[in-house]
Amino acid sequence: MQRKIPMLLGKAYERHQRRTIGLTVLAALMVPLTAGAMLMLMPPARAVDNWDVEGANGTLHVYGALTESACSLEMTTARQEVWLGETGTAHFQRPGDRGTPVAFELTLKDCLRAPASNRDAWTGVLAWSGSQPAVSVAFAAPTDDDAPGLVRVAGVTGLGLQLADATGLPVRLRRA
Repeated sequence: MQRKIPMLLGKAYERHQRRTIGLTVLAALMVPLTAGAMLMLMPPARAVDNWDVEGANGTLHVYGALTESACSLEMTTARQEVWLGETGTAHFQRPGDRGTPVAFELTLKDCLRAPASNRDAWTGVLAWSGSQPAVSVAFAAPTDDDAPGLVRVAGVTGLGLQLADATGLPVRLRRA
């Protein structure tokens, strides 16, 4: 059953109805068309190439090893010069005469804190601690031919250098 619309309003009403339907269809198509156009205009996504940034480029290779070591020598004491002072020859009249002792220190760092025991190979004395490391130090130096416990001094005859520990006992040398 069709409704009858008065002739005067009928054509205007049909035009209005067609226009409303057309605008609704256009609005429905506008959203996907706009989104598609925006996607087409966007630049393609790709990884950024940062190789040549103002000429600052390169490769870094890192190598190394993690080791557990006993101790290392502090670099401030690794290469020292010990000033012995000036001693007149009058102090050295007989073999075995000694000059004034001059102290120097070797500082160790990064020592492992663990119970340790260390027996001196020459004296047999045992150094032991429940919380401190025991360290053995060897000095290798050219020894004097006449007195193997002394370090040979270059440019001088009849004179040798003796290393001693904190108690004054001579340190045994390894021949270099």
